[in-house]
Amino acid sequence: MDFTCPYSLSPRIIAENIYSGVKNMECVATFDTTYMALLFEKTCKKLGCDVKIIPVPRTLSASCGLACSYACGEEEKIRSTASAENIEVAGYHKL
Repeated sequence: MDFTCPYSLSPRIIAENIYSGVKNMECVATFDTTYMALLFEKTCKKLGCDVKIIPVPRTLSASCGLACSYACGEEEKIRSTASAENIEVAGYHKL
């Protein structure tokens, strides 16, 4: 078997992995209504964004509502689109 010790990786490779993790950190948008969550998902998917409907994480709320998760790297585009399309977002959160 070929085994590569993670401690033998170059500093450049380690830095790239750390940066890509921050860039791809998960963000979540929460909503007051199911309709807005579904509209948000549909609108963002039309833009080519990878958006998924998820239950609201318990760290954000005790309610049983819906949220949408997406890569934080797309947040600016997603926020501007939601605003332009009059989609009512209760909050944006980084996890």
